Amino acid sequence: MSDANQTNPATGATSGVPEQESANVDQVSNSNESPARIGKLEIHPLAHLFPMGPKEELQPLAESIAKMGQVNPAVTLDGKILDGRRRAAACVIAGVELRTTPLPDGIDPVEFVVAQNLR
Repeated sequence: MSDANQTNPATGATSGVPEQESANVDQVSNSNESPARIGKLEIHPLAHLFPMGPKEELQPLAESIAKMGQVNPAVTLDGKILDGRRRAAACVIAGVELRTTPLPDGIDPVEFVVAQNLR
């Protein structure tokens, strides 16, 4: 596989973890800590405003992604995961390439992270 991200012209989503063997899902501890990167993508500092949750809770999501595919892309800002750390880690576990989409222009990143995590 190539290291280049590929963009889906219909959705604007890109794949962000082109090589699963480079994934660092083991960095997700059994506490509420978040790793500095998942796969090839770094985690944006604003994503750390909310805990990621324990690693063992990723397995059901990974199984769902393996069966149905990744329904929602992870959202990136400056090439780093802003929202979707659990999806990214579950994709690594499932062996599915992570799809990403950039945060749309004009959206405040802090408000976005808060809205995505408090609903």
